[in-house]
Amino acid sequence: MKKFILTLLSALLSFSAMTQELVGKWETNWHSSLYGIREIKVYIPAAVAQGATPRALVLGLHGCLQNTFVFNAGASLSDYAEQNQVILVLPEQPEIVNIYRCWSWFLSSTQNGQGEAAFLVDLVRSYEKKYNTPRGKNYVFGMSAGGAMSMVLANCYPQDFKAAASHHGIPYRAMMHAL
Repeated sequence: MKKFILTLLSALLSFSAMTQELVGKWETNWHSSLYGIREIKVYIPAAVAQGATPRALVLGLHGCLQNTFVFNAGASLSDYAEQNQVILVLPEQPEIVNIYRCWSWFLSSTQNGQGEAAFLVDLVRSYEKKYNTPRGKNYVFGMSAGGAMSMVLANCYPQDFKAAASHHGIPYRAMMHAL
């Protein structure tokens, strides 16, 4: 009986080792520019952490009343990043900047490429260098206020983003003030 249990345990451990998937790692960084400072969560896929070149950089912008943890968990963003070998960059909008944690897409300075838009494009450019992502392979997407901000970035900085997507955000310059 003892031999049977040891054989079974050995087989289970071998199977577990064979089926165990590689998991990337999260980094917490801070980024600052003339337009402020924000906490940034970065997901680095396992293959990239082990030396592979990332395929792209993806900037994800959470919606109002969200944070990066809720945004990632709700949309399985890190799973996507892992499967597609992309660097996932999730900046955090603090309550001190906006009580509802919304991105300030509606400010005229932002819609003209300054303010938070300039901050976010500076973030992308510096992380593009830091993580050695291919030039011209940056993507931006967001939800709600993050979606509206992704449209601002795509229109103000088309040279920096290959594509942009918005979920429940509004088109660029559809509104010029907060609701």
